[in-house]
Amino acid sequence: ACTRRESPQTSFDHTYRVFLHGDLKRSQDEAHRECARFRDSSPEWAWKFRILEAESLMLRGMSQETLTLLNSQSTPPTERDSVVEMLAIEGVAYAREHSFPKAERSLGQAEQLCSGDVDSICGSVIRAQGVLAIERGQLVLARKCFENTLSFARAHGDRFLEATALLNLGASALREHHFDEAIGWLEPADTLSANLGAESVGLKAVGNLGWAYYNLGDSEKALDLSREAERRAAEVGDAFDELSWITNSGYVYSDARDFSRAKQSYLKLSLIHI
Repeated sequence: ACTRRESPQTSFDHTYRVFLHGDLKRSQDEAHRECARFRDSSPEWAWKFRILEAESLMLRGMSQETLTLLNSQSTPPTERDSVVEMLAIEGVAYAREHSFPKAERSLGQAEQLCSGDVDSICGSVIRAQGVLAIERGQLVLARKCFENTLSFARAHGDRFLEATALLNLGASALREHHFDEAIGWLEPADTLSANLGAESVGLKAVGNLGWAYYNLGDSEKALDLSREAERRAAEVGDAFDELSWITNSGYVYSDARDFSRAKQSYLKLSLIHI
């Protein structure tokens, strides 16, 4: 790896494609390696890779590790887009750790940098505000933030942001127990993510669809979707989501009084390490 001579942009594009595909452990490792490669020669490129590493960690459910990575650096990035993106990721990580004042501070700083601006990077700040609202149980506010994210994404032609907005709207509807509505958001999220090759979004959409159908009483479809999401998560090494979808399958088996398969599902949980 140390003898590679690709340009920073070529290396970043490759690692970002790995990230989009949902191979989050690999994108995390590649970004970490490339960050080290450019640390001395190009600090700003090093920060781009560090931010991608942090985003990979976040999608793996590792918010504390994300904060450790971002806060371990004494010199912040200087490019505005990198600062905004870093603050948005940091805000989400603090929100998921329920450190709400710190999340507000990070997202407030990001909002100030985006004030009056229409750059596409600022959509991530609106999305992060929605995540903060969800973690606080402010579901009406969260829905509004994700609706704004969806409008922003479509206005700027940011299809990945659009897919995540659809996914988050579906997750918000699930929190509100609006299961039919959730399906209405999650199915287009799955379709769009498939068109983009964004497996990191697609497998979450499929798993959440399984949970929606489970709550609507369609156990057969719920099981098919949960097992599909479990398989896809295992393929890309997404242990955090794999645990969720195995648990969902266990619920379906238990409800059907198929206790042997339910036990097998729960035994799988002990074999997965995050």
